[in-house]
Amino acid sequence: KLDQLLQSVFLDMFGDPVTNPKGWPECELGDLVRGATDGPHLSPKYSETGIPFLSTRHIRAGVISWEDLKYISEADAEIQWKKCRPQRGDILYTKGGTTGLAAVVETDEPFAVWVHVALLKTNVERADSAWLAAMLNSKYCYEQSQRYTHGIANRDLGLKRMVKIKMFHPPLEQQRCYAKFAEKLRLQLDRLIGASQKSSALFSTIQARAFAGTL
Repeated sequence: KLDQLLQSVFLDMFGDPVTNPKGWPECELGDLVRGATDGPHLSPKYSETGIPFLSTRHIRAGVISWEDLKYISEADAEIQWKKCRPQRGDILYTKGGTTGLAAVVETDEPFAVWVHVALLKTNVERADSAWLAAMLNSKYCYEQSQRYTHGIANRDLGLKRMVKIKMFHPPLEQQRCYAKFAEKLRLQLDRLIGASQKSSALFSTIQARAFAGTL
């Protein structure tokens, strides 16, 4: 429900990207980022511990999952970071297999990404990362990403193609207003998830005591 609310707020603030009823200037993704790179094209050597290594299965629309991770050594990560080093505020954008899903990096912890994940460095003078990720996840931009995705068995949304994705460009201040609302909603969601987890843990404890006859 909160996800639906956020989508409704986006449409209310900016209008439908397809029809652009508010008449915002048009642009392409490449106009709003300082660069688009991807991870290594060679399979890394995994280790039991070390630096988290993310693939497309860890990226969903608006969310980065930190579950079921693989790891690489810090030495291998240092080599990869010379080409592609994610930082807070960057956008991860799936470009292989499942393509066209964007999520903002909201951590300072180091990690690396696979070749099927693009790293977008937002031009902060023109775009807010939270707004840009929401725009990329809109039906309008997602459908473009699918048209730019080539291949059947090995689906690929190339870096040179993805930067051609068209969108509108509202004022930066309005983008930031949306980002602030999205952050408040995310904090509310975190609280709800935490309460749900505590409730589930409490129920499991009571259930265990009931079956053990210790209530």
